[in-house]
Amino acid sequence: MANHHNPQKEMRLQTGSFILSLVLTVIAFIVIAFNIAFAIPIILFLAVIQVFLQLYIFMHLKEPGTGMPRFFIISGASVALITALTFLYLM
Repeated sequence: MANHHNPQKEMRLQTGSFILSLVLTVIAFIVIAFNIAFAIPIILFLAVIQVFLQLYIFMHLKEPGTGMPRFFIISGASVALITALTFLYLM
């Protein structure tokens, strides 16, 4: 369900999000290339931003009528997080 009411606004949003994704990717490469301290938390933070951009902008989960896909994505992410934390605790 794309925003058919204002295609120019939608195109600017898509283009801006794409450029931001590229910038975040370049930042991640720079963090690793220069062996910056706390690289893993920085990369994870950048990854969370990338996931948000991918799901809500490019996959159009911000549109009305996407409640069930959002529910299943959040449920799956929750189960994965709980599983990962459980394995970390057991180790």
